[in-house]
Amino acid sequence: MRQEKKLLLGEVEEAIDSHGSFVVIRYTSLKANKIASFRREIHENHKGNVKVIKKRVLKKVSNEGVKFDGCNFAGHIGVVLCGHDPLEMTKFVTEFGKISENAVEVVGGRIDGQMYNAKEMAKLAALPSKKELQSQLVGIINSLLASVPNTINNHLGSIVCCLQNKLEKDQA
Repeated sequence: MRQEKKLLLGEVEEAIDSHGSFVVIRYTSLKANKIASFRREIHENHKGNVKVIKKRVLKKVSNEGVKFDGCNFAGHIGVVLCGHDPLEMTKFVTEFGKISENAVEVVGGRIDGQMYNAKEMAKLAALPSKKELQSQLVGIINSLLASVPNTINNHLGSIVCCLQNKLEKDQA
């Protein structure tokens, strides 16, 4: 293998290994301004990076250690290296694909060391975000805390009623 290819392969392996998670995308008919806004959004808001990589290089990387099980490498392939939250990145890439008339499609990825195919990544993208889950949890806790005083008040009221009935019965 030529020295340049070895350097390229090493650079790709390092980039993939340094990010715990990534999303493999297939893109078609993307205009320059759309791909620029896609890259900018990923870099600025998701702290990630987009790398367009030749399929041959990805297959070499796969032979060297990173396994792309279940990924279909048909068409133009890119790798979105995830920054903070890989699920948010997956959601963003999926949504971008929808608004760009399926010009970007998720074909697989790795999240926390586990490889996923396109169907599994679509299921992960459909999950609620971390913020949504946190707000749901806060809402549940808030409703529970609001109902505790009412429950205590109702039970105390029933105890007082029972004592009052007992007192009236004993006096009669």
